[in-house]
Amino acid sequence: DQTVRKNTNKEKALAFIQDKKEASNEQIREHLGVSRRSVVRYLDALEKEGKVRQIGKIGRSVHYEVGPPSS
Repeated sequence: DQTVRKNTNKEKALAFIQDKKEASNEQIREHLGVSRRSVVRYLDALEKEGKVRQIGKIGRSVHYEVGPPSS
């Protein structure tokens, strides 16, 4: 049940980023209605899968785009 919900939210987050071209943690959190920490977990997993990349290092300037990490 928890795994299904996590995977569903990960896919929703990915679709949101694809639709918007880029999105912040806060935008995704508001879209999904989950905690900031949950969004971080979803985005970390999507990053490891090579589906999104983080732009920026820390704080409010960080946002996410679709695609593998830039080298």
